[in-house]
Amino acid sequence: MGASESLGSLVLFGGRNDGGTPMNDLWLFSPSTVGWSRVIPAVGDLPQPRFSFNAGVVGDTLYIFGGELQNKDRLNDVWSANLSTGVWTLHTPLTDMVPQARYGAAGGTVSIPDPTTNISEVFLIVSHGFDTERFDDSFVFSFSTSAWTQVSIDSDIPFARCLVSSSTAITENTVTLAMMGGCGSGGYGPCPSSQLYTLSIPNVGSQVGLTGSWVLESESCLNARNYGVMTTVNQSIFVQYGGAGGVLVKQDQVGQVNILNGNSVSQRIYPQGGEQPTGTSSASSMAYLQGLLWLLPGTDGAELYSLDLASPFTLGSCNSDPIPAWRTAHGVLMALSWGFLLPIGVFIARFGRHWNPRWFKLHRGFQMFGVLLMTFGFVIAILMVSTAKFGTIHAYIGIIVTFFGLSQILNGLFRPHVTADDGPKSKQRIIWEYFHKYCGRLALVLGLINPFWGIIYLSGSSSAGFIVYSVWFSLYVVAWTILTMSGLPERSYSSSVIQKKIGCFVPKLNDSFERNKDGDHIEMS
Repeated sequence: MGASESLGSLVLFGGRNDGGTPMNDLWLFSPSTVGWSRVIPAVGDLPQPRFSFNAGVVGDTLYIFGGELQNKDRLNDVWSANLSTGVWTLHTPLTDMVPQARYGAAGGTVSIPDPTTNISEVFLIVSHGFDTERFDDSFVFSFSTSAWTQVSIDSDIPFARCLVSSSTAITENTVTLAMMGGCGSGGYGPCPSSQLYTLSIPNVGSQVGLTGSWVLESESCLNARNYGVMTTVNQSIFVQYGGAGGVLVKQDQVGQVNILNGNSVSQRIYPQGGEQPTGTSSASSMAYLQGLLWLLPGTDGAELYSLDLASPFTLGSCNSDPIPAWRTAHGVLMALSWGFLLPIGVFIARFGRHWNPRWFKLHRGFQMFGVLLMTFGFVIAILMVSTAKFGTIHAYIGIIVTFFGLSQILNGLFRPHVTADDGPKSKQRIIWEYFHKYCGRLALVLGLINPFWGIIYLSGSSSAGFIVYSVWFSLYVVAWTILTMSGLPERSYSSSVIQKKIGCFVPKLNDSFERNKDGDHIEMS
């Protein structure tokens, strides 16, 4: 939703209906008549029905970019609509520089007067977003030249993300884009995030060598969220509302709006009185018009609310973002599970059969405790991601190894036992052994590799954690290789025989090779 000062109306386009179907209808709301009127499109092409796109209103014209279709295809087209005539125009870029299709991006429009002609030029700003991957790039589109320019960033760049709250402002010839929250997921960053950034791009009107700088205005003062809405008041104050925080983070209070004024971030709690939106929906729309903040909550049907920001309010207090701590907990649990306990359990089963009957108890104990930690780590990952999608190889491997880990415990509990001490194995037992061994080894390989991606996402490839895990991984692979080449896998040699084979001391726990009661140990020497 946007606002046209020249028409004195709120502007609403697209989005999804109650059934989740994207739309492409265009409406105006007049505060003076307290009524909606549909802008009937003129003859010609129309933009496809879409949601989660970027939009802005300048004068009597609506501008839109990108978004997502019903079939989950994403767009990178640019359109404008004359709100008085209903005529839509597709702006085809005249150069090869075009942003990748995306939705859930940060962006908006600004109008900059040309000092020589005093005619205002309109620009569209787009940053971050998602298609098959998350983006962290930034672009400016000039409607006068029909050309995109990528912004060169001379500062640290916020991690790639989508589903953000955003709005734009203009001071002289410097454009400011505010971006709050969003979903990194899959290793890019927290999902949701509590960060509030601004991007400043000087001299946008020149369109030559655009350079911008990101500034982190708030790391964790505001509650983390995906979606949410943001608008600009008097080209200087950014106002944010709502969003989906997820299970592990605190939600905004009813009546809360968040303010960025200069470098000052505050949370205003407006007291309940009269009609008031009851939730902080992720599908809301918001605009500022005629001195009032207008909100169309996504959960309250077509009801429209207004708020005078000058009315009495109380200030909320800053919060600490719990997501980084949960990410660390997830990483530690998974590293202990797939990086240590489960590999040790497999190692014992493959090379420790001479420790009869303790090898089986050790193997079972390491595996069950490792799977327990894995389950806790997986649940934390699901809760952190909230409504977002798993989008990287780290997440995909995590799902696969979690499935195999749980299935290994289940098929271990219900394994078919050998019927007689010296009898042959049943067909069911043979099938079970192949499944248990080779599924376990596949899970072991994937589980040992996946912590590398997790540590990189959490602290980088030069961190102490990455170095320590690399050393441990190397020692494990070397030990596995040496013992395998020595001919020891799954052989029930006595400690003295193993000592002769590998040339080093082997503890003598028990050199009895009788089959245990479950038939899980077989004398092979």
